[in-house]
Amino acid sequence: MFAMSKTMQLLLIVVLLAIPLAVPAGDAFPGQAPSRSKMRTQEKVDSLFEKGDYERAMFIYKKELAPIGDKFAQYMVGYMHLAGKGVHADAIVASAWYRLAAERGNEQFVRVRDKLLALMNDEQRARSDSLFIELRRRMGDAVLISQLIKEDIAILRGRRGPAVLSSPDFKGNNFRTPSSNFADATIRLKPRVDYLMQLIDSDETLSRSEQDMLSKALRDAQREIDAYYASD
Repeated sequence: MFAMSKTMQLLLIVVLLAIPLAVPAGDAFPGQAPSRSKMRTQEKVDSLFEKGDYERAMFIYKKELAPIGDKFAQYMVGYMHLAGKGVHADAIVASAWYRLAAERGNEQFVRVRDKLLALMNDEQRARSDSLFIELRRRMGDAVLISQLIKEDIAILRGRRGPAVLSSPDFKGNNFRTPSSNFADATIRLKPRVDYLMQLIDSDETLSRSEQDMLSKALRDAQREIDAYYASD
């Protein structure tokens, strides 16, 4: 951890104490509710942390929840790096994770991110920048929401093949009903596309190639949405 004055140490204590008591509302991606499996994992890891089993908690936060866009988990990885719980203390690594956790504008996460970054000099901030960009390229919202959009596009493109399911009615006769997967995918796509557009417009750290890749995902999604409604 970088050297700090007494004033900076006092400010750091404030940062260390700023732990949310529960998973913040709105943690899920647009168009996606948290799964039961994810909620069970969250409950398990929170229990491990409360019991002081920091190494196991760090593994689950970092390897299972953070990579799927769980912002509370990303925050907790940062906090544990900052506090040295289950890992060597490193405020610069912590700041990068805090920045990732704050992508969706959660007030708690933004506040602790800004407090920690304010303690850094230019060199430390540059190292934080580099680490954050690497994290964002692997598990930032732009990357993860693009993958979810691609999955929905694949579902919609499947509509060009068999688009119905066979089921028996109460008399045993077979009839064919539209699959809800297509409609669900279309409903999910709209908020996801809107969110990705917002990210492209607001994230100044995106490279030109990343912007081009994300823009292509948007174009593909819009074509599939248009094709879905045109076929109805």
